[in-house]
Amino acid sequence: MDNAVSFSLAQDGDAKTISNLRHDIWGTTYRGIYPDDAIDGFDLEWHTQRDLARIKDPYLRVYLIRFADMPIGYFTHKTTEPIYIESLYLLKEY
Repeated sequence: MDNAVSFSLAQDGDAKTISNLRHDIWGTTYRGIYPDDAIDGFDLEWHTQRDLARIKDPYLRVYLIRFADMPIGYFTHKTTEPIYIESLYLLKEY
């Protein structure tokens, strides 16, 4: 088994994976920071469509982070200068 961390440019089919990751991460990391109703009432379909739009946005790059080929997080950055990380989410155990 390869235990390497890898980064891959997200594709359209990754939108739901990214949304599921966000839901899991919010529930374990952001409870008490984000309102409980935002976490408990998480709308997976709405977030999936939002993430798909982000993946297709020419001014953003969305990358999945994998460990041993399992999705563990993602990050986004703008393509404009200067380049900076817009968001970074990792499962709590990583």
